[in-house]
Amino acid sequence: KRLKQAEEMAGKRRASPKDTLALIGSSGYAAEAVPAAIYSFLFFPSSYREAVGIPLMCGGAASLIAALTGGLVGAFLGLEGLPVEWLATLEDRDRLDALAQQLASVGL
Repeated sequence: KRLKQAEEMAGKRRASPKDTLALIGSSGYAAEAVPAAIYSFLFFPSSYREAVGIPLMCGGAASLIAALTGGLVGAFLGLEGLPVEWLATLEDRDRLDALAQQLASVGL
């Protein structure tokens, strides 16, 4: 039910993201967190910064939902879609890049 709400609300854009996440739910409970992240991704699929910002403004399990949203948007946009200034200050960036390469090669 919540996944359907997330998809419909992202498409209609009649309610604010804050009101929509209040309707869908923004707890750490998977039945709320996953639809909330999908909603945030669908609302701003081409902007990592804005998609991740939605849950951060809404309370609840904001950091969890923002992390899930970031994963969705990052997978959709790729590395070039991430904010350059955020990547520049990422701690252990070289190690994380190497790990990402290892993970990507497992799927091949």
